[in-house]
Amino acid sequence: YESLGSYSWKIYIDGVQYGDYSFIKNRNTASRLVWYNDFLHDMLGYKYYIDAIGLSWDSNYNVGDNLNLGFLIDTQKNFDHEWIQYSFDGNSNVTILGDFLIPLPSEGLHSLQLFAQDLYGEQIESEIVFFSKDTAPPALELYMPAQGDLFGVISPQFSLSVNETNLDSVWYSLDNGLTNISIDEFTGQIDQAEWNEHNNGTVNILLYANNTLGELEYIEIMVRKDIILPVINIHDPLPNEVFRTIPPNYNISIEEPSGLESIWFTFDGGLNNITINELTGTIESSLWEQIPDGQVTLRFYAEDKAGNIGYTDIIISKEPPKTSDAIPGYDTIILIGTMSLGVLLIWKKLSKNKIKHK
Repeated sequence: YESLGSYSWKIYIDGVQYGDYSFIKNRNTASRLVWYNDFLHDMLGYKYYIDAIGLSWDSNYNVGDNLNLGFLIDTQKNFDHEWIQYSFDGNSNVTILGDFLIPLPSEGLHSLQLFAQDLYGEQIESEIVFFSKDTAPPALELYMPAQGDLFGVISPQFSLSVNETNLDSVWYSLDNGLTNISIDEFTGQIDQAEWNEHNNGTVNILLYANNTLGELEYIEIMVRKDIILPVINIHDPLPNEVFRTIPPNYNISIEEPSGLESIWFTFDGGLNNITINELTGTIESSLWEQIPDGQVTLRFYAEDKAGNIGYTDIIISKEPPKTSDAIPGYDTIILIGTMSLGVLLIWKKLSKNKIKHK
């Protein structure tokens, strides 16, 4: 700018002003071209990049107005040229004088190529330079588990997708970031040891993803954890109760707040299981007939919605039926004794009659 008949310039680096610095104004030079004469450039090879020039007669210009106009392209050449052009994303060539600015492109992959013609008419092409613009954080989508899902002692399975061209890493945490578990696959199982650190109740799962630019995105969901086994109470049959041909009835109650998934019982420790839908009922006769005589362990199982399984045992007895030729109301030994005594009396009486007859 011009001040009191002299010419000077100011430079702003990260918003901090340096200068005034004097310079020689060349009225025959376009305003976009500025030369600096300094020893740092000559001795140390420093380079200066001008982001924008504010002209003193432009009252509307403020420092930083053009910070987001585009990308500065730094070109280097080692030959004299007639002209230099560039093509952005394969579009028509644009003539340039040197370093130039391209407008901010859209998200995604882009290409840039330079073209030139030297003083002898030979045309030269640079290699195609590919670069990408990525200003958005990774896009995370979680398929499982879902918000509010119920799980037991076994840790949940997870499945997610990450939409990010420049993905750097993905991880999750069950303790708000104190412990982070990195993952390389987008499907798997939550670390069992970390899951075991949480008691019955709710667990917050945080899933993170960041890209190579450090942009971070995360998803947070809450799941329920139930590690309490169902409690089964057997009201009927009673312990050590004896049954013969008629199978026992059963009557049970189950304490389970999260809801029941299934109920069953067994007589052989789980080798053969019989599913039931009611808490009361009668053992099927065909099944009872297969049970050998003696003490029998009847076990009832219950599984809740979280997959926890509880069971309770009761011991009863199965005895064979009474013999069909037994006389009801008489003891066998007494009956045999009575019959023997009667036979003996009859024999004695017959003996006396034979003596008198002689």
